[in-house]
Amino acid sequence: MTSPIFKVPKGTHLLEALKIMAEADVGSIVITEKDGGIAGLLTAKNIVKKYYEKYLQRDRSFIVDDFMNLNPVCLPPEYPLVEALYEMQTKGEDYAVICKSKIPVGIISSKDILRILFRNVTVYETHIDSINNLDGLKEIHSNLFKIAKNLVDTTKFIAEILTVLSGIHLKIIKKVYSLTAKDYREKFNVEVEKIPHCFIIMGSGGRREMFLDPDQDNGFIYPDNLSEPEKKHLEEFANYLVDNLDFVGYEKCEGNIMVTNPEMRKTLSEWKEDIGNWIDNPGKWGIRWSSIIFDFDSLYGNESLVWDLREFILEKISEKPVFLLQMLKSDANHAIPLSIFGNFVVEKKGKYKGTFNLKRTALMFIVDVTRAFALYKKLKDLNTISRLNHLERIKALSSETVENVKEAYDIVCEIILNHQIEQAEKGEELNKFINPKKLSVYTQDKLKNALKTISKYLDKGLSYFGGNPF
Repeated sequence: MTSPIFKVPKGTHLLEALKIMAEADVGSIVITEKDGGIAGLLTAKNIVKKYYEKYLQRDRSFIVDDFMNLNPVCLPPEYPLVEALYEMQTKGEDYAVICKSKIPVGIISSKDILRILFRNVTVYETHIDSINNLDGLKEIHSNLFKIAKNLVDTTKFIAEILTVLSGIHLKIIKKVYSLTAKDYREKFNVEVEKIPHCFIIMGSGGRREMFLDPDQDNGFIYPDNLSEPEKKHLEEFANYLVDNLDFVGYEKCEGNIMVTNPEMRKTLSEWKEDIGNWIDNPGKWGIRWSSIIFDFDSLYGNESLVWDLREFILEKISEKPVFLLQMLKSDANHAIPLSIFGNFVVEKKGKYKGTFNLKRTALMFIVDVTRAFALYKKLKDLNTISRLNHLERIKALSSETVENVKEAYDIVCEIILNHQIEQAEKGEELNKFINPKKLSVYTQDKLKNALKTISKYLDKGLSYFGGNPF
């Protein structure tokens, strides 16, 4: 909280309060009773709204009592930070007054809290840890857009916002895993957490680049000596886990990249054998799955299984880098939505007429080309921005290329995230289909430049892995 606070007693003229606020450069001031207790809170928002009402009524009485919020959010100093944010968001307030025995001693804004959340997502994770039912997790998931909106208002670093959102998503998913394991133990008297395995998250979750609507991309890695009865229990547990994640808000993967698919729950040796076959003879599914599965990380269990598998993938690709070219050629089949004349190319018919999927036609290319370079250089980074920074450090990509690609990445992600926030506020189904006509002219120009950068970046990847290094 901010302390000491600025305050004036009831009956103070509005101009006196405004003078204090202007000189101190604050957006609120506490109004007190004669005994020092809180009478209300005066904010810039209150003043603008109520001044206009008085103007229409030709009322010229300007004392703070007529402009203040009579029922501000008042909390004790020891109140949990995340709960404070929840109270403020529920009541539509930007500030909370901190009181000891009804005496105001400090003030905190939603932006103050979000700055802390932005720096340290563990504060919100603590709140998730305290929830012991799926309904509570579902409510948190459905309200993530509010946190995203405030983060967007607080900072322009979209890549870092996605990292924060991903941290919360993953904490929710991990909590669903724990609650499902608890229920499974109570039903079958089997502690699945103690069965040796690793629950892995893949795709945007592995990269920490999740928007508001990530679906399920997950799997199990078993040690080679896992018994058949143990595998059977994990197979049964997988069905409960996927259903519970779906209930909370993580839709089932259309491509069936989930633990309920036998192809996504295997021993370490089986994973190595199958991935080795994909790299040697990729085919349709090898290309499609690898673009998601190669960005995997552990969420629960034996992390050494993940490290072992990652080392294998890096070594195998170094032996056959042509696989990376095949991956990028698959991307090239998806056209970037910009014509040679510089106009946006949108869907001509169907449900998404007049739009284009900005993830599949833009963001995917940045992610895939960057992954290709990172795998080829045997880098273990997963996040796209981290990979780009690492590739720049080792001079695998020029500073100019990295700077341009990062800027394009940020523009695309900002448009997608703002689009999803707007959809969530309207109660609409979330997607990544953007109508360019709804973007401002300025944003349209930025997006066009970003798409041009992405097109050049894909060409560089194809050229490099096609045997013509730039």
